[in-house]
Amino acid sequence: MTVNAVTSAISGNITAGNIKSGVTILGVTGNLVSLNATTSTVNPSTTSQTVSPASPYNGFSQLTLNAVTSSIDANITAGNIKSGVTILGVTGTYAGATPTTTTLTVNPSTVASTYTPTAGTYYSQVTANAVTSSIDSNIQASNILSGVTILGVAGNVVFQTYYSGSSAPASSLGVDGDIYL
Repeated sequence: MTVNAVTSAISGNITAGNIKSGVTILGVTGNLVSLNATTSTVNPSTTSQTVSPASPYNGFSQLTLNAVTSSIDANITAGNIKSGVTILGVTGTYAGATPTTTTLTVNPSTVASTYTPTAGTYYSQVTANAVTSSIDSNIQASNILSGVTILGVAGNVVFQTYYSGSSAPASSLGVDGDIYL
């Protein structure tokens, strides 16, 4: 009986191109470059990019990544972007809404107050009036004890005791409980 040698004659697939480079099978040394999986990260930009595979990855010759431009979103227009800012190659011209300007005069009070501009309005000037006797007509020198100053008004009222009879009461209270000036 004759046993033939195991060679490429047994299988037409035993060729150098079908065997990994550096490996010999049945006397045939391979020259196949392994195409291992690889990953690559490409960051989008505003210019086109060409990505070529690294050797020995040659499953494709190149990949073109188109530029990210305003064509991907119709809202990326100069009028929708703040003036002086560039997004995806589009420089903005939007200066912002022109708010209505107004002035505000605040009169002081003994109660805290909050002033909020209406939508689309801003205060170009706020005037806080001085705290004076103008907020209360009773803030007068004739209503304030001498030596005391209230809101810039110095009092001139001199305290006097009220006497009933020959002797002064022990306190400054009158007979009926009132304080007498």
